[in-house]
Amino acid sequence: MFSPRVDDIWHEMLMFTREYETFSKAYFKEVLHHTPNMEVTPIPGEKGFFDWVYLSIFESTPNSRAIWGGFLKNPIKQEIIDDFKSLSENELLNKYFRQGHDWLNNKLELIRKFKSEILLSEQMMETNRKPTPLSHSSSESQIFHLAVGAAIFYSLYDSHSFQNSMDEILPDEYYKVATTTGTGATCSGFSCSGSSDSCHSGGDSGGDSGGSSCSSCGSGCSS
Repeated sequence: MFSPRVDDIWHEMLMFTREYETFSKAYFKEVLHHTPNMEVTPIPGEKGFFDWVYLSIFESTPNSRAIWGGFLKNPIKQEIIDDFKSLSENELLNKYFRQGHDWLNNKLELIRKFKSEILLSEQMMETNRKPTPLSHSSSESQIFHLAVGAAIFYSLYDSHSFQNSMDEILPDEYYKVATTTGTGATCSGFSCSGSSDSCHSGGDSGGDSGGSSCSSCGSGCSS
């Protein structure tokens, strides 16, 4: 779990089994089971991917930044970027998303958006361009909507200096978030699965597995 605060809420909800079952079926179509995992595994690359998915679906707010420990502090894992460059839409659906036709258009939109932003990053590099700093006058949602593209660019071409590069892009008040939860770039305390799939978050001991690692499942079960 990338956020101890969200994990605490999840544990609290589990105490009310009937209400939790109703909630799960309403928003997840089935009961979302909880399996404890006591190992803490650093997986910053998956957290980077989680941030991209989250910000592509939801608006950033002061509350969401506090809950998730800030956004876009870690480069996206290279293996994930390579997959989105080379795999077909169907292959990506099978590897990174829950099976079934629910929200299929949304899943395809995310896949096409990621592929498009990779292509744009490659074109920028070919023409010696870089992302430009974002204006303080823009709203928070506009800033992070644009920043996800910069996150892909620097994940591809400057992953070792990712935080410094993103620090130049994002206004300080949105990037240097003071929280008590750190960057959240670990997966611990749980694994998650629906009754009909085998996507488990937090079960990857090395943080270097394929797309069915914490972030890819987390985008479906933690948002």
